[in-house]
Amino acid sequence: MKPGCVRDGYGFVAFMLVACQSNAPIEQRTEEAHPSAPRTIPSLPAASSTSQPIEIAAVPCPEGMVGIDDEMCPGLKHTCLEKREAWQCARFAQESTCEGDVLPLRYCIDRYEYPNQPGVAPTLMVSWFDAKQRCEAVDKRLCTEPEWSLACEGPQHLPFPYGYVRDAEACNIDRETRYMELARLFDPATQADELARIDQREPSGRRPRCVSGYGVYDMTGNVDEWVVNPSGRPYRSSLKGGNWEAHRNACRPATRGHQPAFVFYPLGFRCCRDPLDAR
Repeated sequence: MKPGCVRDGYGFVAFMLVACQSNAPIEQRTEEAHPSAPRTIPSLPAASSTSQPIEIAAVPCPEGMVGIDDEMCPGLKHTCLEKREAWQCARFAQESTCEGDVLPLRYCIDRYEYPNQPGVAPTLMVSWFDAKQRCEAVDKRLCTEPEWSLACEGPQHLPFPYGYVRDAEACNIDRETRYMELARLFDPATQADELARIDQREPSGRRPRCVSGYGVYDMTGNVDEWVVNPSGRPYRSSLKGGNWEAHRNACRPATRGHQPAFVFYPLGFRCCRDPLDAR
């Protein structure tokens, strides 16, 4: 078993369709840097824990979606001041540095995890293929890694959607793992009962502090979210945000070691799309 798979929480499922393939610690698997020559942009200001969602520009989106028109920094650097695990930071310095060129993004993103309804528990136990199909069925698409990261980090480019310190009170994270019986989980006759036993989701939007500066909820924790890996290496599929257990649960890290057909209990998604005036 590879160390990175253990930390992901899914790699020990030996008989699943795929296995976790990356040896890198989860907390180090971030978006790839922009290929242009690096340059330093002055540190960004610290966020207020009581700050309201910030509208950078008007972006026309369907109801239930948030419009974002901003720049994402592929080379974003944070300084960790306190480790939670050897591979996981609990507290970052209240500043960040962008190295290299920025990526302009203009898009719409669901305010909540699918089915994008406040007060409703998000969908789980879906593959990347399932998530892609469900988004396309409502004239949307899966978010890309950069789109998801920007929506989570907000205009102040925070390491967590709510600030600089990992907080299990702000978002549904760091719950004790309820180890499942794999045979029951993948047996149609017992799957519903097993899911009910291990499920620790919360209704979307229940935690008012688990919101990014753009007004997007539950980006870290609750369910791990499928997104599109633009590089396609090793797969088109990747996961962002972590789930209710103690995994990544930060904005920037991603897990790319699972094929699109991979299915497991805490996997969900949210949708993105182009703005209404882009068509």
